[in-house]
Amino acid sequence: PKNLWLVLGDATQIHQALMNLCVNARDAMPDGGRLSLAAANVALAPEDIADAPEATPGNYVCISVSDTGTGIPHEHLERIFDPFFTTKGCRGTGLGLASASQVVSRLGGVIWLDHMRQTGTGFQICLPLLEHAASAYGT
Repeated sequence: PKNLWLVLGDATQIHQALMNLCVNARDAMPDGGRLSLAAANVALAPEDIADAPEATPGNYVCISVSDTGTGIPHEHLERIFDPFFTTKGCRGTGLGLASASQVVSRLGGVIWLDHMRQTGTGFQICLPLLEHAASAYGT
């Protein structure tokens, strides 16, 4: 939307985090599918972030990345953000989600698995507003 709030962060790093999610989505759809990206201004309440203890309630710009791919096996969910953990065998380094998580965390944001269906996965990246991020960094 044209009225998205501003966030503080390195555009290249944010781009890399999004590209990592998109590449994972592509790999999960070897026969094609739908990759969707959306952004919105969101006020996160405590109940919205109950599964994300590192997050604090407040206003964020949230970017969702979802696909109609193969999904993530349930037994791997607890390790998806671990460095070098991959379900792709020789095709993956296991750094995509780990580096995306690190970038988002450095910006004072949060990333989480937003939804998982029989076919498909969705991630949510929420970045704090410019004034909140600036005060956290002392600028």
